[in-house]
Amino acid sequence: MGAHVSWKQRALAALAVPIALSLALVGIGVAPVRAFAQEDGAIELLAYRGFPDVDPDDWYVTSGSLDYAVDHDLFHGYDNGYFGPWDNVTRAQVAAVLHNIAGNPQASSEPFADVDYGLWYGDAISWARSTGVVSGFGDTNTFKPDEPVTREQLAVMLANYAERIAKLDVSSDGRALEQIDGALQVSDWAYSAMSWAVDNKILSGVVDSGGVAHVNPRDTAQRCQAAKMVSVLHADVLGLGDVSICPF
Repeated sequence: MGAHVSWKQRALAALAVPIALSLALVGIGVAPVRAFAQEDGAIELLAYRGFPDVDPDDWYVTSGSLDYAVDHDLFHGYDNGYFGPWDNVTRAQVAAVLHNIAGNPQASSEPFADVDYGLWYGDAISWARSTGVVSGFGDTNTFKPDEPVTREQLAVMLANYAERIAKLDVSSDGRALEQIDGALQVSDWAYSAMSWAVDNKILSGVVDSGGVAHVNPRDTAQRCQAAKMVSVLHADVLGLGDVSICPF
């Protein structure tokens, strides 16, 4: 692992070089920047890293999660150039991210009845099912690729990747999870994965206005939250990155 880079250092780097909106490509290794336009005396924030909908002061930027996810080709923006940080992340998107981490290998598997394998996520879902990283719903042979993923479903997918692809021990005594409000709401099939995710700081709970953290296992995960979780998995658990993600 490389040296820890603080959010303050990233913030200073973010002020260094203005870029145009034409740099909306998300895989290139440009430095974090803020871009502005001035019209009729008003200054408008245009973009961070080329994403017009990303506020450089939001937690997923200051923690380093967005920069890390983009720089390591884990998350991409939409075709329209937006990142959609507050959008729900879908099951297909998670499969694609994990497929990216694995190096986009080709694999065949029994097809899900509701997956169009000619779409952008087809190869990822085929690989994910063949390896056991994802599974369908009960006996229906459906994957529901466009359905928002819940926080506990996401934790299971990440734990499956760590165990089946990276061959890591994902066992947990559950003590850290038990300290977070709402732990008893976690589904039985997801409890071990959620415990492992908490142990590894992939998941820390959603803090309310009173400062209390909640597991919220069945809430949907937003793309900014998923970027943070996947970045911690990649950098701190799998040891594939060059910096640690700052806590928040």
